[in-house]
Amino acid sequence: MPREDEFTAFGDLMNEREPTEASAAPRRFTAEELVACERCARANAPTRMNCLYCGARLPVTEQSAALRRPVLKKLEEWESGFNVVILPRARAELSPEEIAEAAALLRLDTGRLTEMIESRRALPLARTSSAEEVELISKRLGVLGLSVEVFADETLAKQPTRVRALALDDDALVCQEGPDAEPRRLRWSEIALFVTGRVVTKRVEVAERQAKLSNRSRIVEARELATDEAVLDI
Repeated sequence: MPREDEFTAFGDLMNEREPTEASAAPRRFTAEELVACERCARANAPTRMNCLYCGARLPVTEQSAALRRPVLKKLEEWESGFNVVILPRARAELSPEEIAEAAALLRLDTGRLTEMIESRRALPLARTSSAEEVELISKRLGVLGLSVEVFADETLAKQPTRVRALALDDDALVCQEGPDAEPRRLRWSEIALFVTGRVVTKRVEVAERQAKLSNRSRIVEARELATDEAVLDI
């Protein structure tokens, strides 16, 4: 995933360097283009979404709307975020200018982004920390002709509902979750796909013993455990 160093912004705020061209000359903004923070009243580059000094959300002006860029910083393990996945495209090929614009927005190398587009596969494209950033990415990429889908960590972490038995009716699929649960009816018009598969889980257990007069340890026992389970995803 691409990221932005949080400390690169502590240069001249009148300048903004394109991430895909480290050797290029920094971009300069006029005083009219700078955005004033409503909390601390300090001026910020129009590409920023948060104030450099106090961290508050910056207002969106008519001039900054087209210049704003997501931070795309690396999230901590405990932080929840949003995952942007690029989908196989259906329309004509993007122009080099459109690819360069998308790569600059995502802080990706243009060659790498081109490979992802030409693969015509669903691939992870970016990871953001806020809904505002992911909305900005989706909107900008949509204008350029790139189709994306967003998956929140909370959605991915949500455990699927397990069903013990299925019954086929004329107008619905009846799912029985348990002996005490009310049956759940899914109309055939609501069902898009059945996916069959098998979940295989492997676990390796290793027992080590510290050797005398040495910092090294040796393996005295090792075993591998494996389980598999047939699944049907609706």
